Amino acid sequence: MSPEILTNCAQCGAPIAQRAKGRHRRYCGDTCRRRAHRLRAEAWTFVEANDPQLASLPTLEDLYASEHGDDFDLAAWWQDCEARGIVPPRSERQGVPAGAGRHATPSPEDSTVDHVSVTIREAQAVAAKLRRHGLAAEGLVAVRCAAVASALDRALAEHFGDVL
Repeated sequence: MSPEILTNCAQCGAPIAQRAKGRHRRYCGDTCRRRAHRLRAEAWTFVEANDPQLASLPTLEDLYASEHGDDFDLAAWWQDCEARGIVPPRSERQGVPAGAGRHATPSPEDSTVDHVSVTIREAQAVAAKLRRHGLAAEGLVAVRCAAVASALDRALAEHFGDVL
């Protein structure tokens, strides 16, 4: 007979006898598993950009300034990275194919209104996912996700508000 390990149910805290080998159970039964699933689903609700619970969160600009200071020059930092060989020079990055780890710049015939509309919708979907992570993640990750979602929402509204 294999030795058993005692753990607690992730939902109700009841003790669960686990086998020493194999996959361990997280829940004591189907009732707790379903309840945990429902609670997770309820936590992933859509939050509007102007929701009061997001008002107290720092903006992306606040987080950036707190890490790099107000006088941080991104262009100079990038040039320094190029000079130290951390990233390839701009001239070598221009024609990188899409399969090489980054997206190639679309050609003019691929930048139709329909393609741009799809990209805007994709950006809105990313903002929604980040908003959800802002509610469900823990600690500073949640704050950063919510801040990036808010900044992305503002940028989309500012630059594409008339076409959304």
